[in-house]
Amino acid sequence: VALECQSLNLKARMVAIKLKRHTFDVIQRQTTLAGPTNDVQTIVNSALRLMRNENSIGAAMTLRLVGVRASQFDHEDELPEDQAKIESFLLAPMTIAETQ
Repeated sequence: VALECQSLNLKARMVAIKLKRHTFDVIQRQTTLAGPTNDVQTIVNSALRLMRNENSIGAAMTLRLVGVRASQFDHEDELPEDQAKIESFLLAPMTIAETQ
């Protein structure tokens, strides 16, 4: 996650984890960082801290999936030029076919 943020010159203010148990129950937790970052160690430590703080995960807990994401990015003007923005979609006129 952090390396992709670095390659896109994005800095996130939030890190979140998603844990799926063997029973398919899903646990999601997130934390807001002190400031925007794309530092690998900061993002990894934040995700690990969220996992350690989850009391329902015991030593014998079986997980099917562990996911980490970053969000609330700073400096939207520094996004790649080819990345679509929602404003262009919202301002585009709708055709009759799209409304049916």
